[in-house]
Amino acid sequence: MIDADPRLQQGAYITDGTDLYEVLGSRRGPGTLGVSTVRILVENCRNLRGRELLPDKVRRGFELVKGAPLAVCPDLVEEIVW
Repeated sequence: MIDADPRLQQGAYITDGTDLYEVLGSRRGPGTLGVSTVRILVENCRNLRGRELLPDKVRRGFELVKGAPLAVCPDLVEEIVW
């Protein structure tokens, strides 16, 4: 389950021990034998290059540095802090 792991959520920062990456999101693409594969889109914070990683590789080889920010959306206009 992708949503359960904080390392795979959009906006999280993860590291492989060498580089720092920001998780940009996930994408479902073609896989083998017609089964779709989920790929995690990350951006290297040092050189700003994008990469696609499999979720299992992120779970095995990366640690969470900073979790994704929590979005707080008010229900009414009066609840917006101006």
